[in-house]
Amino acid sequence: MNTYIAFLRGINVGAKNVKTLLASGNVIFETKLTNLEQMRTKIETTLEKEFGFTIYVILRKKEDIKKLITDNPFKHIVVTPETRFYVTFFSEKPQPKAIPYKSPEKDLKILRISENEVCTFLTVSKNRGTTDMMEFLEKEFGSPPSEAGKKMTTRNWNTVKKIAAL
Repeated sequence: MNTYIAFLRGINVGAKNVKTLLASGNVIFETKLTNLEQMRTKIETTLEKEFGFTIYVILRKKEDIKKLITDNPFKHIVVTPETRFYVTFFSEKPQPKAIPYKSPEKDLKILRISENEVCTFLTVSKNRGTTDMMEFLEKEFGSPPSEAGKKMTTRNWNTVKKIAAL
């Protein structure tokens, strides 16, 4: 059996709240199947039939999440109470427009881009928060903007570590 993680995109937004463990939008499952695209399509179709609206899904092998944790792209960042680490998972290879990126204020920096994800750190302040980072990433990687949700979803690094530990 293979273990996979289904990251449900935007599931806890507005009135479209589907309950998952800890309202996380992260589902861990085992299957003998290996074709990610077929699994993704089946999961999305089933969720839409069940809940009446489209829920985009991005799949990863659990072993890939564990490798990301082992590689730890954030290991050289000094952590403060304002520091936030994020991983944005993509359904297709990210095509950045202006990378590497570090904001002029030096409070937002993309640390790593791979075939499947982008690792970002943010120093939250009264001028910038998580929503600003998400908007930047969707603008940078989601073209056209209406398609961004199909391509990406972001998780806090602590959530990703918890998933790998399960």
